[in-house]
Amino acid sequence: MSATIIVYTGIPASGKTTVLDAALKVCPYVTVANYGEAMLKAAALKEVDRERLRKLPIHDQQEIGHKAAQHILAGAQGVVIIDTHALIKTPVGFIPGMPPKILDILKPHAFAVVEADPKVTYERRRKDHSRQRDNESIEEIHYHQEINRAVIASCCAACGAVYAPIDNGGTPAEAAAQLVRLIRFLHDELL
Repeated sequence: MSATIIVYTGIPASGKTTVLDAALKVCPYVTVANYGEAMLKAAALKEVDRERLRKLPIHDQQEIGHKAAQHILAGAQGVVIIDTHALIKTPVGFIPGMPPKILDILKPHAFAVVEADPKVTYERRRKDHSRQRDNESIEEIHYHQEINRAVIASCCAACGAVYAPIDNGGTPAEAAAQLVRLIRFLHDELL
């Protein structure tokens, strides 16, 4: 069986990590690949650190992303969730986290998109002192989430993947159950 690839995304502070951790307790056979970490490893080979990576020209960032995708796919077996962001916010706008070249390599079967009410996301960001998060208003978070949806819908159309929204408006367990349903559906469907 070839790997079943799920691209797992959500805007910062959507609760993505909490939901994924809960789903993995139910589906321990799933492998998680963090796309950002794979990019950092690929960048380190070019002696580029995290801060410089974000400031490289888009073409150079995407070249490093291409190497990261190849590395992830090389070791992929069973169900693999690729934890990433669909959009990367820059000072002048957004760049896609999964441009066409990356999608061509990964050939994802589904995109699982964690979302929460923008007010909830705003409060999570305000209370989280463990990370440096973008200071976005509730309206900006709403816009970020809307454009995120549009980009992911485009990715799904381009590669024929399932668009699976994960509503994180209730408890993490309820959201995790939605992700588990997707994992089991794809696992059974593609066996």
